[in-house]
Amino acid sequence: MKAINDNFPSTHVRPAMIWTNRTVVHLDLTLYSIVDLDMQKQILTTYIWFSMSWQNDFVKWDPKTYCDIQNVVVPDTLVWKPDLYIYEMVEDEDKSPKINYLKIKYDGTVTNSKPLRIVGSCSMQNYKFPFDEQICNISFGSYVYNDYQIYMTNKTNSSVVTSNSKVIFSSKGDWSLANIKVGNNPLGNFSRVTFEIHIIRNPIIYVFNLIIPACLLVILDIASMFMELETEGRLTFKVTIVLGFSVLLLILSGILPNSDTPPMLGIFFCVCMIMMVLSIGGSICTASMAAKCATQTSVSPWMRKWILRYLACVLCYKTKFIKEHLVTVVANIHTCELDQKLTKNLELQENRNNLKDDDDPITTAVQILNKMLVGIRKIHQEIVVSKHKDHSSSEWYIAAMVVDRLFLIIYLIIVVITVGLVINAWIS
Repeated sequence: MKAINDNFPSTHVRPAMIWTNRTVVHLDLTLYSIVDLDMQKQILTTYIWFSMSWQNDFVKWDPKTYCDIQNVVVPDTLVWKPDLYIYEMVEDEDKSPKINYLKIKYDGTVTNSKPLRIVGSCSMQNYKFPFDEQICNISFGSYVYNDYQIYMTNKTNSSVVTSNSKVIFSSKGDWSLANIKVGNNPLGNFSRVTFEIHIIRNPIIYVFNLIIPACLLVILDIASMFMELETEGRLTFKVTIVLGFSVLLLILSGILPNSDTPPMLGIFFCVCMIMMVLSIGGSICTASMAAKCATQTSVSPWMRKWILRYLACVLCYKTKFIKEHLVTVVANIHTCELDQKLTKNLELQENRNNLKDDDDPITTAVQILNKMLVGIRKIHQEIVVSKHKDHSSSEWYIAAMVVDRLFLIIYLIIVVITVGLVINAWIS
């Protein structure tokens, strides 16, 4: 080292014998572990094994002259080394293990190998969350020397870097390594080497903690549409489901960062929440219609026409029963009117017979039969009126059931379309 220092004592000057010759720095990287990927802050923390080598024209020697010594390890303060700048670095404090030594080969090759803890920014794309893939860059370059003085390039190609990293890669389970692409990516007059780390998320934890509970809540909410309209437990059950679903929505919003493109899972959650709230409104509407059975005698003509006839036919809701039911109501009303006219005629005839001879046995028998017939007709009239009230009540209930089925079908269509779009986005 004394001979080396005598040849080139300064450690602050770039070691080029000819000043116009630039120093070529070869960079190599092996990814050891992904410590954390903060989705809210979009920060990637990694441990890497880093190596860079360059040529020092003033530290060459003949191994035969120095007892066949081909390389030496010296403190990094004894020789010049290039400044290294990581463009994505966001943490000021360097928590990497301190390895303050360099290896010098007899031909002047200086190698600086050390582990690095890098906390860098990573622009994340969360559209396919939790089945997403992320690409995070780690770029190395010189902050002081331009590419006329120092040229940085990769030592090995992408396939070698990827294979070496997969052999030693250690992860906590959230992410798996797909590949690493390396290439020169100059920034103006400064050379730069960029390593693109392609990682894939392991979605199993999010499937069990978010997707499956959300799907179960949606299924329960759809199943609640089959409960009785007039039961108070239906609305209570649906409100409870909405509260549970809102908790999942808060958990999802706490995981994902703010971005211009919302994730498909977030869109699915929002659509399901909207449909749950609308289904509560629909349940209130149908319950109100069913409650009118006791207050209103009959439905309005437009409801009988558009809901009981046309909408029920479109929704395949017992259209034959509804038609027979409406015909029966009209027939009973018509029969009741005929009975009233016949009863009046019988009463007039009875009065006329009373003016005749009351001793005639035939006349007496006819009068008795007429009185019996009048009584039977009155009983029939009361039965028809009672049935008409019941039919009017059942019309309101049937109308409520038809509207409830309409809400159910719309709910199912929107949820199925949303699920199809989400699955298509995940597999595309």
